[in-house]
Amino acid sequence: MGDLIKIAISTLNEHFERQAERLKKRNDEDYDEGVEEQLVEEDDEDTYTLSKLGDLVHALFAAYKEAFLPCFEQLLPYATKLLVRNSKNLPNFPNCPYCPTLSIYPKNVHIVQF
Repeated sequence: MGDLIKIAISTLNEHFERQAERLKKRNDEDYDEGVEEQLVEEDDEDTYTLSKLGDLVHALFAAYKEAFLPCFEQLLPYATKLLVRNSKNLPNFPNCPYCPTLSIYPKNVHIVQF
């Protein structure tokens, strides 16, 4: 399982590098619609790869249950980085006691901790 985590971390690091490169290209003076098409295609490929990585993590949790948690903890900094980068696209919900980005928190929802 350790090798899978190393591959996942490597894949995530490569994603962040490609994401930074795409941002540089978008800010380049030669940026045009053709460049944007290519960047969107690259982003779609990265999104697909990340979705498969999510499928892998889900399968590992299903197979190993709480025994997978120590391995998953190694991935948490990368998951956090993904969430922070994507949080600009989320609505602002500041009233949630568990998430500073949430503002509507229904009173009839109960948080269950395992």
